[in-house]
Amino acid sequence: MKKALIVLGGVFLSLIILAIGVMAASYWIMTAAERDGKAYVDRVTPMIVAAWDPNALVGQASQQFLSATPRVQIDTAFNAFSNRLGTLQRYGGGTRGDFFVNFTLRGPVVTLTYTADATFEKGPATLRIRTVRQGAEWKVRELFVHSDALLR
Repeated sequence: MKKALIVLGGVFLSLIILAIGVMAASYWIMTAAERDGKAYVDRVTPMIVAAWDPNALVGQASQQFLSATPRVQIDTAFNAFSNRLGTLQRYGGGTRGDFFVNFTLRGPVVTLTYTADATFEKGPATLRIRTVRQGAEWKVRELFVHSDALLR
């Protein structure tokens, strides 16, 4: 019985050490990717929302985004955003929120979520942009637009 408890304790301790190592590696990978992720968000977000051109989003969208969202849905949403918000007047820059690092056989996949305040012709909005980096390439995984102007 004593040997079984020692073995079980050793396995448990090994799992704890492994979990701490994975969390530390995730944080290290995220902090290394954060500067590039912010630069990417601050470069592409104004391009996408400036005149609400759906082609700008499709050009930057991840495969997961394009698989989950039919093109007609993107066109309809961007038409509504254009009509209710108008063109971009000011973009406040992205602030990182959540992050997730997924370890795969092809290397780590980093997902970063940014929020940004923006002012449009017809009112302010908060944008939430979730980006994903696979290899060296960043793509937009999700784009959410929150604004009272959309409710009018």
